[in-house]
Amino acid sequence: MRPSFRSSCCAGLDLHARHGHDLVDCVGAQFGFRRSVPLMAGSAAGLATVAAAGAAGLAGLLAAAPSLQLAMKIAGSLYLIWLAFKIGRSGPPNLDMTMNRPNSFFGGAVCNG
Repeated sequence: MRPSFRSSCCAGLDLHARHGHDLVDCVGAQFGFRRSVPLMAGSAAGLATVAAAGAAGLAGLLAAAPSLQLAMKIAGSLYLIWLAFKIGRSGPPNLDMTMNRPNSFFGGAVCNG
């Protein structure tokens, strides 16, 4: 018996340890394979973007241009402050809530990038 493409993808996602795969597993379980494909594609694109940045020598560029490194540190710090503000203002979690729609391509890229 040959495994299907779908089962191969699921096995590959389960065996590949990265921080976004739990999200893909949950979305796939709740919405099915077809509706979770954009999230999987976005997750792969985010990982590819990080790998491409590393291969392109981003660390060397940041070492050569300290002002760019400072700008990235400030932007990252502002993003973390914004996230903390959103979490602090969101109120108590609604644990009985279910997702209305699966995460998008962009959500997967940001989660894994």
